[in-house]
Amino acid sequence: MKKLHKILFGSLTLFIVFIVAIFGDFQSFTVYPIDDLTDYEVGTYHETMDSNWTIAKFDTLNKQIVFSYQLSKDKEEPFAAFYFRDKNIDSSIVDVKNYDSFSIYLKADKAQKIPISFRFQNDSLIKLSKSYPEISVTKVVDYTTEGVYTVKLDEFEIAAWWLRYHGIEKENIDLKSITQLKYLAIGSCQALEPGASDVIVIDQVKFFNDYTKLYIGLVVFLIVVFIGLYILGTFQGSKKTIVVEQINIENQEEKSAKQVAEIKNYIGQNFSNPDLNMYRLQKEFKYNATELRKVFKVHINDSFIGYLKAVRMAEVKRLLQVDSDLSISEIAYKCGYNDIPYFNRQFKSETGQTPKEFKNSFQ
Repeated sequence: MKKLHKILFGSLTLFIVFIVAIFGDFQSFTVYPIDDLTDYEVGTYHETMDSNWTIAKFDTLNKQIVFSYQLSKDKEEPFAAFYFRDKNIDSSIVDVKNYDSFSIYLKADKAQKIPISFRFQNDSLIKLSKSYPEISVTKVVDYTTEGVYTVKLDEFEIAAWWLRYHGIEKENIDLKSITQLKYLAIGSCQALEPGASDVIVIDQVKFFNDYTKLYIGLVVFLIVVFIGLYILGTFQGSKKTIVVEQINIENQEEKSAKQVAEIKNYIGQNFSNPDLNMYRLQKEFKYNATELRKVFKVHINDSFIGYLKAVRMAEVKRLLQVDSDLSISEIAYKCGYNDIPYFNRQFKSETGQTPKEFKNSFQ
């Protein structure tokens, strides 16, 4: 039993270390609510137009921010946003390097797709000659009902418009090295038609560390420890022989064909997810980047991006032909596009027509 006591003591020691690791570094930063909103520069903005632009305003009610807007009827893709910025233009709101998650309370009347945008200090990592030097990243929240929405910071992607404006490839920017948050904005719903209006209530805006995986890991660890102790106590002194069965290895070509079919099936089931990328496939199928590129080149005769685009475009064309009840924006979102201007350009490049022209040709 002495040995068992040592094991128990060691396990409890590890448990204490685990707890310290979890709670010793627990941090969060609240952007809003704060005691005095004038600590920030706050306001609204809209698209650039000479007249008839989107009308946007904000107010505070019961310590919540109420952002209301009516989209312009005279622009194909109108927008507006409410923003926070540090009062001192040379300062940042927060350094996010110590956080991995962002959460925000949202309540809206009509919204379905609410973009959250961050702008980070450039720190001369990239030399830019144009305006908008701050690096802009965006995540579109799929709004369903009133409540707190949590997003991992690594789900934010560099805004497509910003990359186009500066002529930069996103692979050239290491987002992990960009941490000084200068600006935070909550945008108008991207799925609403021109002329539509909505109200978005904003509250409980904060950055924090999500320890869910650690909690699960701790529970699993404790279960394993106690099962181990039980087995040791019950079968102490006994010996067991483990019989290892020979594993039959499938023919490599058959295995490759099966894997390709599974990859195609996975893309077919998940192409509507705008966050589907090579990294997700690598995790799902246990490939490294080089191996996965080879699979696409040899067995699919296309790149991952090319194949995903083909699958999405095929479904877009099908829906434009058969589903007259869905708007073009809704079809784009259903097929994995959360950047409507980018989708419009991709579609015209593919077909030589705008989505609207293509849809009208079948009516």
